[in-house]
Amino acid sequence: MANVGNGTSELPDRGWPLFIISVVMVNISGLFVLGRVAFRLSRRAMGTDDYVIILALVSRAKIRLGLISLKR
Repeated sequence: MANVGNGTSELPDRGWPLFIISVVMVNISGLFVLGRVAFRLSRRAMGTDDYVIILALVSRAKIRLGLISLKR
C-alpha cells in the first residue's frame, strides 16, 4: 500500500510548510491586486482584465481556504 501524504524516515512530510507558503503567497498576491484595483478605480479605468484578476484571486482563495473542495 502506498504511503501517500505521510512522511517517512527517508522523506519527511512537507505538507505544513507548503500550506504556509501557499497562504502567504495568496495574501501577497491579494495585496498586489488590491493595490492595482485601487489605482484603477482612482483613474476610473477598470477593464475586463481587472475583473478577471479579481475573479481568479477570489476563486484561488476559496480553494485554498477549503470553501471549494477539489477532491472527490
